[in-house]
Amino acid sequence: MTRRFGMMVDLSSPLKGIPADSRDVTSPYQAGTLRGGSHSHCWSPNGKMISFTYNDEFVSPELRTVGVMVQPDKEIFVDSAAGNIQGKYYSAIIADVITEPEPGSDQFSKAFDECWLGNIGDDPNPSIVFQGTTKNKDGKMWLRSF
Repeated sequence: MTRRFGMMVDLSSPLKGIPADSRDVTSPYQAGTLRGGSHSHCWSPNGKMISFTYNDEFVSPELRTVGVMVQPDKEIFVDSAAGNIQGKYYSAIIADVITEPEPGSDQFSKAFDECWLGNIGDDPNPSIVFQGTTKNKDGKMWLRSF
């Protein structure tokens, strides 16, 4: 789970893969890089961002959150250490994940099924929604949309 990443293909050069997200597993970590694996990628309706679910290499594999990739103003460079990947997009995690969500709260431990809401086309501010594993007021595991 922590070694997956987004791969893009330029249709004019279909045999050449282009990593979308950068992975940096060596400290100090570069801003805009991830320390784990992204998956379940989805382009925003305006085609300017990519959403993803994410598992960090250095936390429990049971904790999964969501993030967004955007094209940066300047290229992000990571060193060539084992496990690092040079990608094209800037990645940001957009939701906190908690090991033990407080019953009845908005805290969650595992995100999944993220998708974009908004007008198809040039909506400058599409929204992301996702489902998360949380606890209801009685402390029982519950699936909730965020």
